[in-house]
Amino acid sequence: MRYKYAQIDMATGVCFSISNLSGEIEAKHMIPLDPDEDVQLGDIYVDGEWNRPEPTPEPGPEPDLRTELEQFKVANADLQAANSDLLLRLGDVELIMAEILTGGGE
Repeated sequence: MRYKYAQIDMATGVCFSISNLSGEIEAKHMIPLDPDEDVQLGDIYVDGEWNRPEPTPEPGPEPDLRTELEQFKVANADLQAANSDLLLRLGDVELIMAEILTGGGE
């Protein structure tokens, strides 16, 4: 006689092995299965019941590298322009601070 078991991760209940053994086993992480029971790797055992998780959706197509590179170039140019503007404003702040600290403009 053969004995069919699902081996689960005790923390998650996820089945990571299906075994057909020649003898019985008594272990909390070895769940006995009926010969016709359709348990698959990745199924989850919760409160005496098997649940099959929803399949993970297939990833979308790979982005076109040339398009992605052009998008990065545009974003980089925008950041450089913003950086230049901030440097000009910082220069203005430094001049105002110098005037305040030296008592200029009175």
